[in-house]
Amino acid sequence: MLEPGNKIFNLLGLARKAGKLQAGTEAVKGSLKKGDCCLLVISTDMSDRIKKDYMAISSRNDIKCLEIADRIQLGRAVGKSQVTILSVNEAGIAQQIIKLYEVM
Repeated sequence: MLEPGNKIFNLLGLARKAGKLQAGTEAVKGSLKKGDCCLLVISTDMSDRIKKDYMAISSRNDIKCLEIADRIQLGRAVGKSQVTILSVNEAGIAQQIIKLYEVM
């Protein structure tokens, strides 16, 4: 579980402010459909069935999928109350998040 103020949360907030982040299942589906998604971030408490579906989609499309926090923490990171899935739509920010995740 990540602590508030973690660099990954800061980068997610930055992506949101830059308009390069989609939050929620419908918005993320649109992002995937358009080919905008560079990274999927899913909550640790997302339902197993939906998690499996998104992991399969990310695998088919060669998009990294990370589980980093629960829905409340993810929501707080992007200015919402709760979020189960996020799409980071900017490659540079996505790569920074992946690098930070890999050294956790």
